[in-house]
Amino acid sequence: MTIYRVVSVKSGKVLDVAGGSLINGANIQQWDWWGGPNQKWSFDHLGNISGRDVYSIICQASFKALDLTVAGNVLDNGVNVQQWDWWGAANQLWYLIPVGDGSNKIQSVLSWKVLDVTGQSMDNGANIQVWDDWNGPNQHWRLEEV
Repeated sequence: MTIYRVVSVKSGKVLDVAGGSLINGANIQQWDWWGGPNQKWSFDHLGNISGRDVYSIICQASFKALDLTVAGNVLDNGVNVQQWDWWGAANQLWYLIPVGDGSNKIQSVLSWKVLDVTGQSMDNGANIQVWDDWNGPNQHWRLEEV
């Protein structure tokens, strides 16, 4: 299994489980790379849907899945991203869409929205959400093997 850090093209910071938490519902944010297991992710290929490869994204600290918070209307912009026990629902399934510069957009199978750093922030602790794909650099991610 290959393990990656997931780096924002905009900020150079990585996907990070806040506080290194191991619990369901822990928030996903961006943070400077320091190499902790809460910043390492596996992309497990699960097959395809409509001819597109589908992945689960699993944190190597908690072994929980990257997950859309299902509260209210999950199809809205700004839905939060958290970690949760893997159970295989559409809110835990992701497409990788190559951008062409070696980075990818990470798109929710459920909402078709992409991982997005809130407000294009450059700060540690900036929240990760899903948002309509507008091809912004805060929506582009490099997968770097660690």
